[in-house]
Amino acid sequence: MGSVEFTPLPGQNYRAKINVPIGSTKKYELPKVVKEGSVMTVQNLKESSFITLKIAATAKTLDPDSAYYLIGTTRGKVYYSQKLKPEEQTLNIPKTTFPTGITRFTFLKGTQPLNERIVFINHNDNLVVSLVPGKASYSKRSAVDVEVQVKDKRGMAVSGNFSLSVTDDSQSRADSLVNHGIGVSMLLKSDLKGYVESPGYYFGEGKAVDADLDNLMLTQGWTDYDWKDVFKLPKQIRFAVEDGYRITGLVKNLFNKPVVGAPVLISSRKPSFITNTITDSTGRYVFQALPKIDTGSFFIQARTVKGKTMSAGIVTVDKFEAPSLPLGAPTVEMPWYVNSDSVQ
Repeated sequence: MGSVEFTPLPGQNYRAKINVPIGSTKKYELPKVVKEGSVMTVQNLKESSFITLKIAATAKTLDPDSAYYLIGTTRGKVYYSQKLKPEEQTLNIPKTTFPTGITRFTFLKGTQPLNERIVFINHNDNLVVSLVPGKASYSKRSAVDVEVQVKDKRGMAVSGNFSLSVTDDSQSRADSLVNHGIGVSMLLKSDLKGYVESPGYYFGEGKAVDADLDNLMLTQGWTDYDWKDVFKLPKQIRFAVEDGYRITGLVKNLFNKPVVGAPVLISSRKPSFITNTITDSTGRYVFQALPKIDTGSFFIQARTVKGKTMSAGIVTVDKFEAPSLPLGAPTVEMPWYVNSDSVQ
């Protein structure tokens, strides 16, 4: 990969001519030059604690009656937003505004994106994990106790949920090139399109690595121009997050209309419990935080608003509706015993 800077002239056509090492030459037509538009350039120097953005636009592109914004997102979350004036702008944004990973800057005119550029920010804040065995050596088939210590870059202990796997060194060696780690996948590959060759290389040191990493952002960074749904009201969630056992339903009267404010009681013999709730403005009831049981039998009873027995009416219980999942190609997992260095 490589990059070059030049100022295109209006009315001219440009193409890239690439000399392939095997002796052949390939030519690629570059996008046509237009007289009007906007340009956003980004400078992301590793030794600087700021990201410098320069935005320029031609006079006909700017509209004094329109609003212009610069949005910075990382992994889909907005970390930076700024309303801009409709003229040339130079901004210095602290890198500490964003977490480690790929950050996407989008320049918008109202809700219409004009320019976009992605950069990689690395705070070198990976966790430091160390394993301390209980003793220097162990006999065959004896129990092994290992203390796991997890600290941040300041040496402070970190709490969290972690997983640990044990493999045979004679059959599975460590990924010395760091091409298949969780960090490489989440911080780099997940926000790029296509196959990334030797992704662990881009976490190295040196100016050449920094330049190659920025070229990777320019080459394989996909364009996220689907902003129309961002400015719409959020859609009603059809499948709510299941944080525990819950039973929902509807209470209707004799005329098949929802009953508002009706007391609803639920009880069970095994396990033994009883609780109640009130229907909402649509006649629906919700029971949450129910006992966690495998197979249960419940008794549900609704009463009138005045608390009397409902002699006529209907109490319905919502049935579970599973979302439809498309059938796709099965994911091929690499066996644990395969040496990761041998499949580069």
